[in-house]
Amino acid sequence: MNRYSSYSLLKILFFVFFIILTVSLFHAQNHILIQQKINVVHYNFDLYLTKLEHFECNGTQTITLFMPLNLDTIILNAQKSIRVVEIYANGQQAKFLHHPPFLKIYDFPKSQRTKLIIQFESRPPLAKNAPWDGGYVLKHTTDGFYHVGLACQEDGASLWFPCNDLWQDKADSGMLLTVRNIPKPYVAASNGKKISTAADENSGTWIWKVINPIHAYNINITLAPFAHISDTLFSAKANNILTLDYYVLKTDSLKAVRHFTMVKPMMRCFEEKLGPYPFYEDGYKLIQTPYLGMEHQSAVAYGNGYQNGYMGDLKMTGDHEFDFIVVHETLHEWFGNSVTAFDISDMWIHEALTTWAESWYAACLYGNDKQEAYIHKMAYRIMNDAPMAGDPLKHKPGSADMYPKGAMMIQGIKYILKSQEWFDSLGFYICKMYAKKNISAEDLIRLLENKCTVDVRAYFNAYLHSDTPPALVLKLKKKNLYEANWDRAPKNFAFPVFTSSQKKTLLKSGKKIILTIENLEKWKNLQKGYFHYRIIT
Repeated sequence: MNRYSSYSLLKILFFVFFIILTVSLFHAQNHILIQQKINVVHYNFDLYLTKLEHFECNGTQTITLFMPLNLDTIILNAQKSIRVVEIYANGQQAKFLHHPPFLKIYDFPKSQRTKLIIQFESRPPLAKNAPWDGGYVLKHTTDGFYHVGLACQEDGASLWFPCNDLWQDKADSGMLLTVRNIPKPYVAASNGKKISTAADENSGTWIWKVINPIHAYNINITLAPFAHISDTLFSAKANNILTLDYYVLKTDSLKAVRHFTMVKPMMRCFEEKLGPYPFYEDGYKLIQTPYLGMEHQSAVAYGNGYQNGYMGDLKMTGDHEFDFIVVHETLHEWFGNSVTAFDISDMWIHEALTTWAESWYAACLYGNDKQEAYIHKMAYRIMNDAPMAGDPLKHKPGSADMYPKGAMMIQGIKYILKSQEWFDSLGFYICKMYAKKNISAEDLIRLLENKCTVDVRAYFNAYLHSDTPPALVLKLKKKNLYEANWDRAPKNFAFPVFTSSQKKTLLKSGKKIILTIENLEKWKNLQKGYFHYRIIT
């Protein structure tokens, strides 16, 4: 074969690959459009554990959902780690096609309220770097038992059970979870309230119930020979009693009793700043996991080793002595589990608001003057490697800058508000307005538009959709006098430049101002890191 025919063959292969990719993307987007029309009401699991250490199980799942009558198929998600055995829809055996990650169900009696019964086998993979990728996590306790967890936030809950794996579709009436064949002395700890346990000579059954709306990736199980520590918290704010349950390794139970004394004052602080805990009916739990942590609703995963900071690093807590994982993952009960983004591409909504809310905990502990200082101390974590907003077509999150840079973006709203006093109640307002609902970037922009002095859309665009924030260019005109203008700022962007601790001047993109700066280092500190600067002398 000569080089010209080789080149032609490569062109043909590339064209075929392109066509296959295009068709695959078209079908994927079409399937997602169908999924967006489906509304899950309730998940009911009956799982029989076959291999504890690998979290392998056989399951029967009943999904109650609403669907438009003009739909002739149901599209759910089930990844290649699931084998679907049989499906019944509205009492009749249905046909299905399982092409991971999609499960297409068709040829069944149509009804607006539909009940699916799915028999399946689940064999999740080993997670390579939990909790950021998905699968089971296996460690061994110091006394020789297994400690098994599940991670699935970014890869999706369809890694281990069939579901509508879209963030916008919470199960409106929660879930019921039965886990059978749990060998003694293991416990299957999960979301919500434990409503029943049963045991024979060798194994047990655990049943958990969630009443509140819950999205699929928040449903979770952890297996270990746990000790159970229980407590209650009376909330004057909610005029209610919250159950506090901690499932911890028996060898760590004394550490847990001491360490989790932080929970009650923490919850009082969060309720003061953000409003009542969203899930009183389902209680609050900390469950010790073999990975660092995750915001599983009413069953917060905890693996920070009963130490302050982030795995002992106090830089993540602004040098303050508190447990980062307990605080951050619990705050997700408000931002993430109650106020939920429509899509994982807007995961920044969860993480920016949650990371920002950490600063209010610092304020509760050490005084209100520590709130903004906490935010500014996290600037070292910003990488400016990619936009914070993800790709909605690929359903992928954006840069990890969504944590520190996202928090600074939220904090910056303080300086573009018509009334800075309203800023202190911003978190409370969002949590009340979007409690147990979905929120989009557009919703957040509209909420703030009438309360700000500048174009909020341009402000968010500058930070969300660019890998670098706006830069202030300072051009020395003569001693202590600088001409200033924005670089890399979108049209209509505006933000104040501080001239003293009490004074600031609003600068719009495309405009220039003259600044008097006698000490550049002091001037830089005044800006508090909300933008970069480039100095031309």
